[in-house]
Amino acid sequence: KVLSEKKKHQYLTVKEIENIRTLELKDSLDKSRDIFLLMCYLGLRFSDYPKITRNNINEDNLDILMQKTNSTVSIPIHPNAMKMIQKWDYSLPYQNSNIVNRNIKRICALAEINDKLDDGSYKYENISCHSARRTFATNGHINNVPIRDLMQVTGHKKESTFMNYVQIKREVKMSRILEVYPTVLRKVV
Repeated sequence: KVLSEKKKHQYLTVKEIENIRTLELKDSLDKSRDIFLLMCYLGLRFSDYPKITRNNINEDNLDILMQKTNSTVSIPIHPNAMKMIQKWDYSLPYQNSNIVNRNIKRICALAEINDKLDDGSYKYENISCHSARRTFATNGHINNVPIRDLMQVTGHKKESTFMNYVQIKREVKMSRILEVYPTVLRKVV
């Protein structure tokens, strides 16, 4: 039996997403940025991004049939995502994934997302369309969104598969546990 080491994939922090969102960009870079950020805000795969239309937005939710799993999910729309959708008047731009992947690296460099990684590369060099879903899952997990709620948005059926997307482990704080179970654990601790 061969054990494989879990590869560390890159995700963007909330601050890094904001740095990207506030960049002044034009033409192809502007389109790529908005495509990428919509995937970050909504937890979508690149293949599902083009399905965002006026017809599947109901109030503050996006109802979408996911291509890979053939399951329908209802995703709460982040206010910044809604602003981008309205910016394009519900007719979102399309670029192929190669263009978005190339451009998002350049955009991340412009946003100064240039941490040096253990392998000697820079963080911006390792960001791609797939980083958007990892960003959504990881930031949700860090901010204590219940895993089942995140899985409902991403369309994952198994928690173990979903947890492969999460790129950071939340610290378990004994003080929080003691708030929930104060008397029993205090005797043990």
